[in-house]
Amino acid sequence: MALLDDALSGLGGGLLVGIAAATVVSGVLPIGSGLREVAKTLVKGYLAVADGVTAVVGEVSGQVSSAVAEARTQIASLADG
Repeated sequence: MALLDDALSGLGGGLLVGIAAATVVSGVLPIGSGLREVAKTLVKGYLAVADGVTAVVGEVSGQVSSAVAEARTQIASLADG
């Protein structure tokens, strides 16, 4: 059970459960094709948001790294002076 919990934890866990539920529902209900389209739209939206968040996090990470390097340079110059 812990293995399943580990597999479902994190950013993609809810997505995996949603995809599995959509797959089961689309196979069981006659209106499954409509639900499949809704599920596909939700997955596309999730992927678009995830890509946007990844880009923002990358930009922020670069800025923080730059600020840390600048601060270390300033500290080193104060220690030398």
